[in-house]
Parts: sequence; structure tokens; C-alpha cells
Amino acid sequence: MFRYAAGLLDGSPAVAVLALAVLTGPLLLRQLLLFLGFRWAMRGARQDASRVSLFAAYSAALTARRARGARRR
Repeated sequence: MFRYAAGLLDGSPAVAVLALAVLTGPLLLRQLLLFLGFRWAMRGARQDASRVSLFAAYSAALTARRARGARRR
């Protein structure tokens, strides 16, 4: 049984797809939640000035997250 289980981990495409999904899943989920939060905040914004300020806050949040991630590496 161990030989069969070890044989699945030898670089098959299914393992590669699973590993990619596990590694990128949390990052994609964070981006999706940021986007949905931004859309939810924009739902009541009717004026261009408020839309611009919300977009500036959203892009600043993304930039701060990217800067923190770059420092860790």
C-alpha cells in the first residue's frame, strides 16, 4: 500500500494541480475578499469624489500588503 501511495507523489499532473491550488488558494481568497469589500463599500457612493477616495483607500491597502510581503522575503 505504501508503494502505491508513494507512487502518486512522484510528480504526476494531479499532484501538481493540487499543490498549486493549496499554495495559491489563500492568496486568491484574500484578493477576492478585498475586492468584494471594496464593491460593498462602493454601493452607496454616488459621487465621483467619494469613489476616488474609496479607490485610493483600496489601492493603499493593497500597496501596504505588497510592501509587507516584499520585506519578508
